[in-house]
Amino acid sequence: MKVMISMPMAGKHDETVRKEYNNIVEQFKKLHIEVVDTYFTDDTTNISRPGIYFLAKSISAMEDVDAVYFADGWRDARGCEIEHQVCMKYGIKTLYSDFLNYGENNQGIISKINTGTITAINSDGLIGSNTGIVYR
Repeated sequence: MKVMISMPMAGKHDETVRKEYNNIVEQFKKLHIEVVDTYFTDDTTNISRPGIYFLAKSISAMEDVDAVYFADGWRDARGCEIEHQVCMKYGIKTLYSDFLNYGENNQGIISKINTGTITAINSDGLIGSNTGIVYR
């Protein structure tokens, strides 16, 4: 399985963003899930709208992934919202924070599925308190 990370970056220092990004990548590695690197560091000095430039690169990368993970705060970030709409319109699976941070022991929703302790799947096919996995 290949996953891309969509996370808010505006107003954050590069160090903070990179640390959060790397933390999420490490959590996926523990689950043996490949993360497609979409942490772009291109020089945008001569680009008039860097946000659109990076968004276009992210959307292009979505063609090669099985799912997109939306980090906390994604609903408040324009780029993340657009990436989410692309997922919805083109049938790309979406993962949310409870996919990695589910339960008291922070075991992730995958651990709960493997141990058979998931108790509810709603009528939309969503699992988890924050719609952790979307099945289509």
